[in-house]
Amino acid sequence: MANWYLKQRQQLEIPDNLLNEANLNDGLDFDKVSKLAKYSSERWLWTIVNLINERLAFPLTIYHALKKLKIGEERKCLYEITSLTIHIVYHTPMLDSRIWEFFLHQLPNLVEMNLTFTSLNMRITNRFTCNLQKERCFDCKSKQRVINYNTRHNIHYHEYFSSDDYVQPDVVAVFDIHNELKISCKPSPAEESEIQTKFYNENANRFTSQLNMTNSKDTIVLLTNPTEETFGPLLKSFYDARPVEVLLPVQKNPFCVFSTLRGEFDSTYSVMDYVCAIQRKQ
Repeated sequence: MANWYLKQRQQLEIPDNLLNEANLNDGLDFDKVSKLAKYSSERWLWTIVNLINERLAFPLTIYHALKKLKIGEERKCLYEITSLTIHIVYHTPMLDSRIWEFFLHQLPNLVEMNLTFTSLNMRITNRFTCNLQKERCFDCKSKQRVINYNTRHNIHYHEYFSSDDYVQPDVVAVFDIHNELKISCKPSPAEESEIQTKFYNENANRFTSQLNMTNSKDTIVLLTNPTEETFGPLLKSFYDARPVEVLLPVQKNPFCVFSTLRGEFDSTYSVMDYVCAIQRKQ
């Protein structure tokens, strides 16, 4: 029913008052939202809560992974940096400007954030991102704090890496690494030649994308996955591409409960149940 309602109410938005009152580590629940007069009589209040949490799961996960790491060439902590460039690899981009401003507001020194969303199978229009305006709040405008958005859809990461508008990121965040960097086909006797060729190409694309993600020693690669067990082989493919070090060991993501997005092969787990961070060895 919640999914149906979101399709009918595509302009459903996060209440401004809620984000003004919330802290970054708060869990946004039914009780908190119901205290807002504008939404207290809303029949579909649970849908609003789910929508808020769904969108916030992305910046909250990134914040959680980065808050204890050193970022960029100067190896500054998250609270010291003035500019942050993030490439987000996921087929469902979160384009609600307020969730990223919410992230920005927690970091008083951060004045510029550059977000690039890319995926081979990106769906720009989806039930969470329809008809959203990308406007800065009054506070950000007055302080000249900006968020720049870019989308590169229907391309592998290595294709974006080779493009003219590629900018080296501070962070590459791959949500649901198992799906975004998977090899989905296997050779069969009936179509051996065609499928083996596709298998080779996808394997090459996978290896090349991972190689490009760890191109710079200053870039942190943040990875999420539905299960801890499948993380091992996926991490190994990064090790096979080039030597990397683990900055944040595989661990349960405390904000995975915010997300209703599920993995392709198992609907039991969120695509961001587990998280880790790696970086090219110095």
